[in-house]
Amino acid sequence: MNIRNMTDEEIYVAGLKVLSEKLGAAGMIRFLRQCEPATGNFTEERKEWIADEPDIRTIAKRIQRTHQT
Repeated sequence: MNIRNMTDEEIYVAGLKVLSEKLGAAGMIRFLRQCEPATGNFTEERKEWIADEPDIRTIAKRIQRTHQT
């Protein structure tokens, strides 16, 4: 099997076969559920998460001050 010559569909089917063989049907289903696309807008959520964090210039200045002492 040369994956470079396989279509996306062939890769998908081969992957399902391996998952089923190694994990069984229930394990394969559990794995596939974990791989479902996420919901939400990561970029917007990330902006909220880091809103109070220092920017790169502030971090660089802190590093420079640490090395000067």
